[in-house]
Amino acid sequence: AMKLGIPVVATGWSANVEFMPEDCTCRVGFKMISATGYYECESENHRWADPDPEEAASYLRMLQEQPEKRKWMAAQAKEYIDREMSLERCAEKMRSRFDEICVMLRENGRLKKD
Repeated sequence: AMKLGIPVVATGWSANVEFMPEDCTCRVGFKMISATGYYECESENHRWADPDPEEAASYLRMLQEQPEKRKWMAAQAKEYIDREMSLERCAEKMRSRFDEICVMLRENGRLKKD
């Protein structure tokens, strides 16, 4: 949606926040609840971020009622995705993380040095 210039309203939890800048997306608040009963989850320790439907609705109303803000947020979000999620930037991030993992494995003796 962000790449297409569509404003985003999503739960402000987990992986979403890694690509949803606060200034140009609508992060919906949540409460953590037990995930038991969802997706065949058997553990009582698993938790789920349950979004606040009233807050989500207020964001949708705001986007409808404030077209200039909606357009600004959409343009900023698209620019962010174009810059931070480009093929080149993603490859950079993956290479950097791969290098970090290799260093960690070498330090633990689980990967031989070149």
